[in-house]
Amino acid sequence: MISKISVRFYKDHKVRDVWDEECNQWWFSVRDIVGAVNLQDDHEKTATTGSF
Repeated sequence: MISKISVRFYKDHKVRDVWDEECNQWWFSVRDIVGAVNLQDDHEKTATTGSF
């Protein structure tokens, strides 16, 4: 059961996260983290840019 949803910031970029009460741990949005590290302003852009 997820009980908390919050937003944190990394270098002024929004990173969404949720608290999983069952596992007692935070889960973070990978898209938001990758976007913040790559200095992108929107997590939607992170999904459509870059090549792997």
